Amino acid sequence: MTAEKRIPLHILREITNGFSEHSRIGRGGYGDVYKGVYSGREIAVKLLHVDTVLGHDDRQYINEVGNLLKVKHPNIVQLLGYCYEIQNELIEHNGANHFTRHVYRVLCFEYLQGGSLDKHLREESFAPDWSTRYKIIKGICEGLNFLHSCEPPIFHLDLKPANILLDSSMAPKLADFGLSRLFGGSHTHVTNRVVGTEAYMPPEFIKDAYISHKNDVFSLGLVMIEIIKGSSGYSGYIETDEVGQFTQKVLGNWKNRIKATSEYPLEESHQVQICIDTAMRFVEPDRNNRPNIAEVLDILSKTETHIPKRQMADVFPCPTIGLKSESNMLEMMVAELNNNEHRHCNLMPTDNSNRTVQQLADRETSSDVEQVIIGRTKEKQKILSILSESITEEMVILPIYGIGGIGKTTLAQLVFNDPKFQDYTRVWVYVSQEFNLNKIGNSIITQLTDKISNIPTKQMLHKRLKELFDGKSILIVLDDLWEENPKELDKMKVMLGLGLGSKVIIVTTRDGGLARKFCSPAVAPYKLETLTVNECWTIIKQKADFEDRIDQEQLEHIGREIATKCGGVALAAQSLGYMLNGMRSDEWESVRDSHIWNLSTSVGHEVLASLQLSYSHMSAWLKLCFSYCAIFRKGQTIAKYDLIHQWIALGFVEQSRIFDSMQLCENYVTQLLGMSFLQYSKIPWGYTQEDKYITFFTMHDLVHDLAREILAHQLNTEGNNCRYALLTDCTKSLQLSVAFPANIYSLHFRGCYGQELCDGAFSSAKCLRVLDLSECLIKKLPDCIGQLKQLRFLRAPGIRYEMVPSCITELSQLNYLNLGDSDKISALPEAIGDMTHLDLSGCVEIRELSISISFAELKQLVHLDLSRSSVSTAEALGGCTKLQYLNLSGNKEHIGRLSKAISNLIKLRYLNLSGCMNAMAPASENEIVRLLDSVCTLSNLEHLDLSKNKAYSISIPESIGNLMKLHTLYLLDCTRLKLPADLVVHASSDKFSSNISLLCLEVLTIYRLENVKSAEEARCIKRTMLRCLKAPAFVSMTCGPNRWLAHMSMTQRQVQIQKIIELRFEWTVVGGRSVDDKEVLEKLVPPTSVQRLYISGYSSVSVPNWLMGIRQHLPNLSQLYFCDFPNCNNLPSLGQLPYLRELGLCRMESLEEWNTAYTSGEPKLGALTIDQCAKLRIKPCAPRATVLWIIDSDNVLSSWEENLSHGGASSSPITKLIVKNSKVPLHQWRLLHQLPALRDLTITGCSDLTTSPKIIQQFSSLVSLSFDQAELPSWLAKVTSLQILRLSVCRSMTSLPQWLGKLASLKELQIMRCEGIRSLPDSIQQLTKLEQLTIRGCPTLVKWCESDSEENKMKLAHIRGIVPRSLMAQEEDTTKAILVAPIHGTTVMDEADPDVLYSAVMNMPGFAEEYLLVALSQLMDNTAQGSAYMAMSEEDRVSWLINFLKKYYSPRPHLIDATRKLSGKAHEV
Repeated sequence: MTAEKRIPLHILREITNGFSEHSRIGRGGYGDVYKGVYSGREIAVKLLHVDTVLGHDDRQYINEVGNLLKVKHPNIVQLLGYCYEIQNELIEHNGANHFTRHVYRVLCFEYLQGGSLDKHLREESFAPDWSTRYKIIKGICEGLNFLHSCEPPIFHLDLKPANILLDSSMAPKLADFGLSRLFGGSHTHVTNRVVGTEAYMPPEFIKDAYISHKNDVFSLGLVMIEIIKGSSGYSGYIETDEVGQFTQKVLGNWKNRIKATSEYPLEESHQVQICIDTAMRFVEPDRNNRPNIAEVLDILSKTETHIPKRQMADVFPCPTIGLKSESNMLEMMVAELNNNEHRHCNLMPTDNSNRTVQQLADRETSSDVEQVIIGRTKEKQKILSILSESITEEMVILPIYGIGGIGKTTLAQLVFNDPKFQDYTRVWVYVSQEFNLNKIGNSIITQLTDKISNIPTKQMLHKRLKELFDGKSILIVLDDLWEENPKELDKMKVMLGLGLGSKVIIVTTRDGGLARKFCSPAVAPYKLETLTVNECWTIIKQKADFEDRIDQEQLEHIGREIATKCGGVALAAQSLGYMLNGMRSDEWESVRDSHIWNLSTSVGHEVLASLQLSYSHMSAWLKLCFSYCAIFRKGQTIAKYDLIHQWIALGFVEQSRIFDSMQLCENYVTQLLGMSFLQYSKIPWGYTQEDKYITFFTMHDLVHDLAREILAHQLNTEGNNCRYALLTDCTKSLQLSVAFPANIYSLHFRGCYGQELCDGAFSSAKCLRVLDLSECLIKKLPDCIGQLKQLRFLRAPGIRYEMVPSCITELSQLNYLNLGDSDKISALPEAIGDMTHLDLSGCVEIRELSISISFAELKQLVHLDLSRSSVSTAEALGGCTKLQYLNLSGNKEHIGRLSKAISNLIKLRYLNLSGCMNAMAPASENEIVRLLDSVCTLSNLEHLDLSKNKAYSISIPESIGNLMKLHTLYLLDCTRLKLPADLVVHASSDKFSSNISLLCLEVLTIYRLENVKSAEEARCIKRTMLRCLKAPAFVSMTCGPNRWLAHMSMTQRQVQIQKIIELRFEWTVVGGRSVDDKEVLEKLVPPTSVQRLYISGYSSVSVPNWLMGIRQHLPNLSQLYFCDFPNCNNLPSLGQLPYLRELGLCRMESLEEWNTAYTSGEPKLGALTIDQCAKLRIKPCAPRATVLWIIDSDNVLSSWEENLSHGGASSSPITKLIVKNSKVPLHQWRLLHQLPALRDLTITGCSDLTTSPKIIQQFSSLVSLSFDQAELPSWLAKVTSLQILRLSVCRSMTSLPQWLGKLASLKELQIMRCEGIRSLPDSIQQLTKLEQLTIRGCPTLVKWCESDSEENKMKLAHIRGIVPRSLMAQEEDTTKAILVAPIHGTTVMDEADPDVLYSAVMNMPGFAEEYLLVALSQLMDNTAQGSAYMAMSEEDRVSWLINFLKKYYSPRPHLIDATRKLSGKAHEV
């Protein structure tokens, strides 16, 4: 029956037999009650006394009925419908017939089988136990409190036992309040009309007709007394001394009864006392002395905390503690859920056996660290110190031991990820209780090679490990070791000690004895102590959102006492903190005072008690969902949506008129994650890149133990109460593994790889709803699958047979089918059911779904996965109008006709077209455009993946900005797909969030930050900053009117940003400011995933705090560039960044000092650029970098002390130095004294190259030298170690000196753009080791070389390689170069002509000449890349040059900036 229903009078007459005496079940002051059946449901029909005159209050009656129809509460009888009709009826009056108007008012309520409370009170057998009576009292209070809390409040005004109805479980519901008044204003009223029953009326009403909510309070007191005492109750007007006598008598009677029936007599007797005292306060003659219902509810709730929940099980709808009783409760709920649908399933009587099936431990812990870790910093430093002292040994083994849940794995994660081990190869292995050396060894090999290893024999395993260990420094974590056998531990030591190399082994275990046995002789095992109370309290506060509460002062003391009870265990604090979130202060007290803390005194019992407390506060439905997780192996990774669909298939989801099952399950998952009952897990080995969107969970061992204890007898395969089975052998009949297979609802096979599924493995499970065969070898799906009529969830991937049994069509309940990676199946049977979830990913032999009647009839399909398949979908999808998830990634068939079908999928929320556009023929570019246009009409789309589509240069339509719900747009590896120039990100309809929150691109640039007008606007930029993933594409956001961020600033909700790879913040240098740059940048804290950060145009004196503490915010940073910081005078501590490889300081005119002593832990940089930092001095030693650029920054070259010892310099690893535009003479470059490892020097734009003997001595190991001078300096002849000499753009140079021949080690000579050089010196013949001569842009010199002069030819005869090739004495027969990995996917067949290539590169506008020369050198050296470059369009050449220079040519902001300014094409790319 719907909530608001007007039922015709004639129907009510029909279902009550004309309101006959036979149908009447009661009478009251307002009317008679009849029983009837309407729409298959029993209802109570109350016919109000008939008025013969149209009453004055009819309109008010109708309005009140409308309000009462909206009242819904578990302790209030629900008004289901009503009737209001006026009829003219013929009556006889004074001997004459007359028509008179009759008003029929009828109310229809839910019918309760328990009847009214007054009937039960008269029965001697009524509720002999206190808990039932307390349940009734509490329920009445709850219902009455709800009525009084309504707006406007509703007063019952006739509360008495006759108007309190009971359902079959004795839960009370208030009735007959339908004609009570709804009051506004002062909530008081004086009436001239007598309403209610005099025996339950308060004095003020009888005397003055005064009405308020205290009327109901008085009546409730009398009702409570009757419930406690019996129907005689007391009159309410006895004397004071009689009240005391009455109280003692009632309390004495209950104490005797409780003592005989209850396990907790003191607590329940106290509760009786409280209820009696409360009732007496309710019946105070003075209404001002009566308490409010809400106050009393708080008092009653406090009494409950002292009574174990298993004693209160019949008081609350959701029993909350006592694991064995919980298991029975869950079983009853499941039975009730299934009773109507499975009466034919013959559920057997309950078996009380508590034996459990043995689980295989295969927990998959991860090396990833939680984002926020409380405590453990000191412990980490201690362990690092221990390892530092012992790391000289070939292998050091350090065990960490402590009780379960204390944080051993977390501590190991912190050490594992510490920068100290950045140069180590790192391996993480979860060992588990099932110790298996072969498994451990293969896990190590898998991680070292990135390929799954299944080496079966010890000899082969050891051989492979020795190969991989040799010459490496390796850190291995063995998490959760249980094995105690010394022989097995010795075998593992031998295996780990293979190969020559340094190994650090960290072991976590609960067993201190085991730790002492396994550790290295020189190392003592580390005992992990518990967290402090303050640390536990900090965790609780974070989880409970304590800082947002207004009652912090009141809760502080209670919370600290709860933190004390956590026993220093982080897991306990996490679960309790989440549970406390949103609780009232009295509920915090209830948790603190719970008897559960006293159930055990064993070591580590606190974490178990905390988990039990958290479980006790779950809803009944959440308890079902959580306890079901016991079916998975301990530590197993659980796919989120597989778990959710199993919950749904088993009926574990409550019914809701607002939310669908998936939404409710998402909420369940959120709660379990919040309590740490589920934890996020990494993607398991064996999953593909297409599975990157799948969320995986695992459970802590202790949480899993709790779930198994709750569900123990329902997992016991030997008992007749077994409902869920996890088996490890699929080769034998189910009857051999399970005593009562007909009772099984869910069946999982685990670890059955290589075992062929037998026909009888599941055939006898007639009530089966969930069947998971994902770890079985399925050569053919057995025909007996058709016998499982109740099956709703079937996961059977990897079938190796061409057909699926036709009998699968008989599974009418099946709504989840996963046949993924069944690459032999060629077709599906017809009419496969009315399912909602279908996964055919990897089914490459299924070519057509459109011809399959079965697919065409899947009108209810919500989820369809056709990734990595060859299915043609165009015709088939048109009818799937309910589809919300569609995955076509990697689909190999032509999908050009998809555009028309996809426009019909108006409910689609997730669409994955990754890589599928590449299969289209070149002529189908228009089809792609039409497809994208269709996609942009899907108004409900939230997630769109267009990654890996790089075959066409196509713009995404601007209409994509109209997809108001789109929050995720992936463009990974889309080198040619373009976003619209003016993409607009709208605010959502709620005005609090923008639509796109995740854009998958590599580079995010925010320009013109000087246009930010306020700090709040800066926060808006931060809140709407897009989340990006790595991809070679660029997105820019411009601050200012009518641009992107002008639209985005409407947002108010902060969006978490992650996975951006490159991030750029840019101010215009000359632009004005409304807000200080530091204030703006302070708000733009980047996501932790950023690896490349560029900031330019920053005008403030100092940088924000997040930049000074950069390690905390950007731990993965590899490139950092500061450009145009004219006023900034400080730098962050760069030693904090373990992965930093490139650093650029450009135009920082005010920066005076960089003290490298503060960065003693500074990592080795790949490239350091110092550009136009005129005042900068570096001391006391040179930075640790490989390549150093110094451009117009002379202080860096010359400001070193003359007498500085070389001790500090010896640590400098700089091997390449590029100096540009220096005005300081070369002999003053004191920096050279700090670079003993220097091998490569480039000097450009430097006017004075006069040197000194000390400097020349520094060049004694120089291998490569590059110049752009007017003439070569004479000191060069003394650098006899030189092997490579490059002369670039030496336009004033007219000849090469004869002393060139002294460079006896020279192997390569390059002369580029030196137009003045006319010939080569005779001494070139002395360069007998010269192998390569390259001449470009020197027309006169080329002409000299090409002359027919025998003398010239003799000078060049000894040189094996000359470019251009026309200069070679004998032309070599070169083979055609085939590009294996073509640039941008271009296939090149012929080698590019060097001269044409030279022209194509050097004539590219918008690039500095020196940059083009570097790129040209790369293309010349790699003929395949050169050929690919020549095959590109001009636009793609610009793109290639930018990407190449960024990657290989020490990328600097001004390079990209110049490119953007000078080349329009580059800007477009």
